[in-house]
Amino acid sequence: ELIKKNKNMSYINLGYNDITDKGVEKLSEYIIGNVFIRSIILRGNDAITDVSSEVIKHMIKSSSILSIILPDEKINKQNMDEIKELLKIPIEEREIPLITFQDVKSASKRMKE
Repeated sequence: ELIKKNKNMSYINLGYNDITDKGVEKLSEYIIGNVFIRSIILRGNDAITDVSSEVIKHMIKSSSILSIILPDEKINKQNMDEIKELLKIPIEEREIPLITFQDVKSASKRMKE
């Protein structure tokens, strides 16, 4: 919740915290749709492997991340190259889903009431 709702948090440093592929998957739930986080550090988490590559790519395409530091010795070169290319995509060209923090009615539904 802190990551989703905090508008002042622009980077997350989770380096050297024993994060695993499962942890990256869980982190992605809080990053996808987030327009405030710009940088994530995951260096030193040797349990993050190439298995996380697709999740990381999806996180980048669906958020405002401009920088992500990974334990690159665990992720193959092709995936690292793809991740670097995705980071170059301007934020305004990414498909970032809208996150709402409460039950929101559409404007058309409110007008009918």
